[in-house]
Amino acid sequence: MMIGGLYLASLSGSAWLFALGVFFFNAGFRGFYNASLLSISEVTGEVTRAATPMVFSIGWALGQIIIAFICMILINWRIIFLITAVPLTILLYFAYKQVRDSPRFCVTKH
Repeated sequence: MMIGGLYLASLSGSAWLFALGVFFFNAGFRGFYNASLLSISEVTGEVTRAATPMVFSIGWALGQIIIAFICMILINWRIIFLITAVPLTILLYFAYKQVRDSPRFCVTKH
């Protein structure tokens, strides 16, 4: 849903399609981001449990700064959307293939 919304927004020809694409992107991304934070917090040890979501959030903030500098160079918003869609597509693919169920979920499931 997240990647589809991003591509829909970048390829849209009208304001309505753009708004719909951004809506689907944000709806999918919020769930992905929150699930990532919970998975990281659950898998890490007790000593680093508080630090790992902070590092994850710092990476998010650095990405926002980098995209701001890219936006100063590139004027076309469609290219900016496509540039952000490529790393998100790769990240979503690897997260889907590599991330396992949490240990707590596996214990309660079996």
